Amino acid sequence: MYLARRPLLHRLHAHWRKLGSAVLATLLLSPGSQAAGIDPAAEFFATLYLNTCMRYVGDAQTLRNQLLQQKLPTLSKDEAAFFLENQKGEAWSVPSSVGNFVLAIRRDGICAIFAERANTATTEALFSSLMVKTPNGLQALKVRDTARQGNLGTVRTMEYRWFAAGNNKALQFILTTLPAGDAKVQAMATSSTVNSGVR
Repeated sequence: MYLARRPLLHRLHAHWRKLGSAVLATLLLSPGSQAAGIDPAAEFFATLYLNTCMRYVGDAQTLRNQLLQQKLPTLSKDEAAFFLENQKGEAWSVPSSVGNFVLAIRRDGICAIFAERANTATTEALFSSLMVKTPNGLQALKVRDTARQGNLGTVRTMEYRWFAAGNNKALQFILTTLPAGDAKVQAMATSSTVNSGVR
């Protein structure tokens, strides 16, 4: 499995080194977006996702080591259970002046970012813009964009996969949003490696 996905991840990591996560983040924001009043929580959420789960997709251990070095506040086992979906792993509170955010890394390699509050329309637009900015040699495939009615309102899920021709592994990116004011979290974005399902 490692050998099968290595070229894909190598190409992605080379992309981050060349472009730089800070520069990539600015590409998501159209000119004058600050003047238009873009939601700072949605912007922080997107940038955090870029710098962590996206940048280290398939390399969760390196990200985990960096978080431990930075000594981010670790959630207790009971607090982390919701964000880990009762799977084994760890979760951290990410300090920010614009809201409450959590980063979780499961033992199965899934990395997730959560925002307690974030404008969901802006978050979805930033995520969609990011998904089409693939590294050279990778293609983006929109796998699903669904909306379903839940107890608190409409839950929207968007899923993209980045893949390289001839590689049986793909990078999976999923965003789920729920604009309800009483939702525990309004936005969740995950990253992982999966079988591409593309030939």
